[in-house]
Amino acid sequence: MFGAIGPYAAAFSRALAPHTELVACVVRRRIESAFDVWFRHRIARFDEPGFACPIWSVGAYADPRLYRRLAKEAIDLVIVAGFPRRLPHALVAGVARLGAVNLHPALLPNDRGPCPVFWVFRRGDGECGVTLHQLSAELDQGDVLMSAKIEVPFGVTGAALSERLGALGGELVRANLRRLLDEPWHLVPQGETNQWARKPKPEDLEVVASEWTAARLFHFVRGARAYGTPWAKLADDLYYFADASAYEPGRRIPGEFVLLGDNLILRVKDGTVTLRLVRL
Repeated sequence: MFGAIGPYAAAFSRALAPHTELVACVVRRRIESAFDVWFRHRIARFDEPGFACPIWSVGAYADPRLYRRLAKEAIDLVIVAGFPRRLPHALVAGVARLGAVNLHPALLPNDRGPCPVFWVFRRGDGECGVTLHQLSAELDQGDVLMSAKIEVPFGVTGAALSERLGALGGELVRANLRRLLDEPWHLVPQGETNQWARKPKPEDLEVVASEWTAARLFHFVRGARAYGTPWAKLADDLYYFADASAYEPGRRIPGEFVLLGDNLILRVKDGTVTLRLVRL
């Protein structure tokens, strides 16, 4: 696997590990110290809570020496699951008997890009899913092998939804292991889309109370806070929200909002939402 420390890749590893041998999950080292600089081109191996396989932490993920090391492991398949950088396609595909695939947390061709789960919350989608496709030189554009979808639970956090998608991907791969390990694969071209899941900008996290219902705003803040800090401009001041704790359709308050300690009760189109403020 190539992944990232977090709920998506961890849940995928736990779902798949009982059914096949996971050699390791390669992750990118984020914090560099003087030791890291010296150790940059070597593999640091350690355990990470929640993962069902060893973690290989690497600084130079495009270094050919990493792929030569992987090639010695007699790997059948490389699966990319949430790795935060574009990988060298030719190198990754060359270390495994069957090449490399990507488990993307969206229903392709929609939501190619690094942050599909955020846009599920921003749009208020009722369902989402994962797509397993061939790794390609163009990001998230390889031919599709299979996909699966789930409903988006109301009020779910971004981390919890990512975990569910990782588990869904693990079960999808487990159920189709025989199909994946036997050639040839049945591949379907993705087609075109204009829906790109870029990283959210600050303006994508803005809450405009007059435009949203109580349920939608509550659901958005609960989910989006995993990808940034939702905020609103109220009475010429900016307020930042750490979480949403309640919503009440039909409730009325006399003004635009009410402050109660660390909580803000916000009036929206059809009621109110109670939001916990970020401590500054």
